[in-house]
Amino acid sequence: MLLATIVKLFKGASGIGAPSVLFSGGLDELVAHILNWDERLRERERRITAPFLWVAGSMEHRVEMMVQEPDLTVREENLRRTLVESARSGDLEGFLVVVGRVVSDVNMVPPAVAKRLISSVQAAVMSMEKDTQLGIGQEVLNILQQRGANFEVQANAIRERLAVIHEERQNWSQAAAFYSAINPEVGNRGDPTEDDIERLLRIAFLYLNSDDVAAAEQFLMRAKSYVKVEVNRDYRICQARVQEAKKGFSNAAQQFYSLTTGLQGATKLYSADPLQWLARAVICAILAPAGEQRSKLLSRLYHDERCRDLEFFNVLERVHSQKLLKKEHIEVLSERVKLLDIKSEETQQVLDFATTEHNLLAVSVLYTSIKLESLADLLNISPQTAEAAVGDMICERRLSGKINQVEGLLELSKGREGEALHRGDVRFEKICQAADSCCEQLVSKYPHLMPS
Repeated sequence: MLLATIVKLFKGASGIGAPSVLFSGGLDELVAHILNWDERLRERERRITAPFLWVAGSMEHRVEMMVQEPDLTVREENLRRTLVESARSGDLEGFLVVVGRVVSDVNMVPPAVAKRLISSVQAAVMSMEKDTQLGIGQEVLNILQQRGANFEVQANAIRERLAVIHEERQNWSQAAAFYSAINPEVGNRGDPTEDDIERLLRIAFLYLNSDDVAAAEQFLMRAKSYVKVEVNRDYRICQARVQEAKKGFSNAAQQFYSLTTGLQGATKLYSADPLQWLARAVICAILAPAGEQRSKLLSRLYHDERCRDLEFFNVLERVHSQKLLKKEHIEVLSERVKLLDIKSEETQQVLDFATTEHNLLAVSVLYTSIKLESLADLLNISPQTAEAAVGDMICERRLSGKINQVEGLLELSKGREGEALHRGDVRFEKICQAADSCCEQLVSKYPHLMPS
């Protein structure tokens, strides 16, 4: 129909003597050229659609036919259409066959063409269902590794997508592994960008959630070189969690408490509620080794008015006041300790150790001497455990006293811990004594100043 119209127009133009601007040879030459052009279009369409019409053959045979196409543009279009159709129809095995041929056949699929096709692969993977993405995405990454850096941009995008899916499903270690496999140097020739730093902190966050403290600390150290520690709240929280996981409870308590005071930066990984970190600081302070530093921490927290809003403030009050922790108080602490970054099999051990040491200090306030058996009954532990705990605290100078093993007696005296508890009273007494001495000297030198 198009040909007939062109011929009619040409005849009309020739009839009025108008010269042909396309062909000087007249109507016959124009018709021959149009027929040749039409045949070329049909041949191109036949070469594009032929592989798709050969449905009886395997995908390997179809791909072989495509790569033998002499026209590179047609070859690329055939491969792209096959990728899209196989992904859409759910032929994942065929999809991977095409991806493998695109990546491995350097001669028939030049690098520039391969990069464009792998970008189509990336888009196809991301359009699949999430469960399918996890399986097929890993298979595609395995194939792309054959030519390493050639497809790093597309591989990074697929890794990030898989990491996000795993993170949504709380598969922490898998998400961390995919994030850490992302090459930050692709497309970035200078210092790490904010996205790179955020990724390092996110990896540390994920490894902490999966109880891999060593890996978390490694990525935290890498991020430290690039972050402004005083304003990056995510970094400070991760650092506190690492200290907590390593059972450095005194440092963790101080760091968590610092997150609740002063101006705070934004956070992308954690809750911005200061009470959450205040509660964590209190629990870490209670679990810290008994001693002067712990007493100072507890005193600071106890006098913070915000702590009175905590559900377990009564436990903090007893600990600060050096009172014995009873079963009901220990049960409250147990529920809180389970939320910390401590391995589940170690939580009970940590809690038992902390409550035993605290109760030993509470006993030292009440008694000057006590039988080891009576002490064990009071603390609901064995005499051997009581003796070992007391011995460690005395050796570390966190408890002042001595053990009479012959008589099975613990003799206690006010040591550094007792001095820490009453340090405020001692200082006040010294100030009063100094003021009294000053007044006596003034009176002796200037008696006329005395009131009559």
